[in-house]
Amino acid sequence: MVARKGEVVPYQLSHEGEEFVYVIAGEMKMQVGDTDYLLKAGDTLYFNALHKHGITSMTDEVRYIDTFV
Repeated sequence: MVARKGEVVPYQLSHEGEEFVYVIAGEMKMQVGDTDYLLKAGDTLYFNALHKHGITSMTDEVRYIDTFV
């Protein structure tokens, strides 16, 4: 997936299951519940997707993998 700064509106969604995010390039802020995580290339995050969550691109472009089960 690709998110570009200014094109992605921060969102808060939740759904059943678990979610895994892996940042390939760039930086993003990932909000999970009341906590913000700054993720850079090579970082991962795994969380319960019932928590409200969303991303904000911190660089011009961020490339990442986002999977959920």
